[in-house]
Amino acid sequence: EKSLAFLQENTALPCVFDADILYAKELPALLCERSKVAAPTVLTPHPKEFCALLKNCGLGSFSVPQAESERNNLVQAFCQKYENTVLLLKGATVVIGNKAAGKEAELFFNPHGSSALAKAGSGDVLAGLVVSLLSQNFPALAAAQTASLAHALSGSSVHPNFSLTPERLIEALSNY
Repeated sequence: EKSLAFLQENTALPCVFDADILYAKELPALLCERSKVAAPTVLTPHPKEFCALLKNCGLGSFSVPQAESERNNLVQAFCQKYENTVLLLKGATVVIGNKAAGKEAELFFNPHGSSALAKAGSGDVLAGLVVSLLSQNFPALAAAQTASLAHALSGSSVHPNFSLTPERLIEALSNY
């Protein structure tokens, strides 16, 4: 609760929301506030977290297979509701959505993912990359796109990739 209170008091700080916070009932209100001030905000859910996020945000109740089959429409619906918020939906093909003020929602796709990245800790590396880029004043959309591409290329460069660990993934990042 202390971290949520801090975020509620500091809505303009750049943030990456990942893991358990995506289930927080207070998140939709926080996203609305951050959207109003155009704070650099990136959410990085995997499909199960995305389902919980959609439900919390009043966008519907979906099973993982339903969300997977409708992911482009659901990412777009989320971005329509939370302007100035970047959603990076993890998966074999990453979908990145964003709606800048006064513009249509845009979707971007990173098809370079692999099953090697579907391992514990890999998403933490991705979130860390986004945080690193935001701390260097990258715009939120550029941070999500750049981090996603570097993450995917690093994952595919490690052989054999079936035994990819976060440590090996981080080592491979030095090539990009």
